[in-house]
Amino acid sequence: MNKFAKLAPVVGAAALVLSGLGAGTASATTNGGNGCAYLQAYNQGATVQQTCGVSGTYHFDIWGTNYSRRSLGNHYYGGGTLTSYPGVPVADGGTVCIELFYHKPSGGFESKGLPCDEMI
Repeated sequence: MNKFAKLAPVVGAAALVLSGLGAGTASATTNGGNGCAYLQAYNQGATVQQTCGVSGTYHFDIWGTNYSRRSLGNHYYGGGTLTSYPGVPVADGGTVCIELFYHKPSGGFESKGLPCDEMI
């Protein structure tokens, strides 16, 4: 798949979020966005984005084929698009997933997106 063609799901996910249809518990999707999270895996790295959410503290977990789940560390989100570019040692054809967690002020976490992508 053309790397630029993978950007199309972001527009669709943004439209769902803006319309309110994207709200609710996250479940895994492939190739692009899910909830407030976006993932594109390529060249043993990834583009990881948070595209929506209330202001507050969040973190991403990332994992993949033969790559154990780990946190990318806490970050503060105050609007817009937050982007990071972690290295991901997953072979071409393997699966990479991220999950975005909101740190609830009352304690605990809430999933806000769970996209997966095939490493190319």
